[in-house]
Amino acid sequence: LSRWSALLTDEQWADAARAMQRATTLEPDSPDVLLALGWMRRTADRNWRGAEQAMREALRLRPDHPETLAALGVLLANLGREEESVLMARRAAVIARDRAQGKKS
Repeated sequence: LSRWSALLTDEQWADAARAMQRATTLEPDSPDVLLALGWMRRTADRNWRGAEQAMREALRLRPDHPETLAALGVLLANLGREEESVLMARRAAVIARDRAQGKKS
């Protein structure tokens, strides 16, 4: 999402924000919705605390989700929290590798 953010107009961001609001209303406990909300807060709003909160809630609901772990790792790196960032990235890599090999993490 972040690499494409510069290509969106203000109107498109507003549409995306409305869609995100609908998604969080319909599925407030969906890890996928919370991950998307975290990216939206990070990218569009520069709401770092809100982004981290949404991503950590997604992980609480699905702790073995490599995409969320990786996204949180990127966010933490952006915030200068390198040790936490590396831990998240490593967890994501291990889970993704294990899944690719047919193992449970």
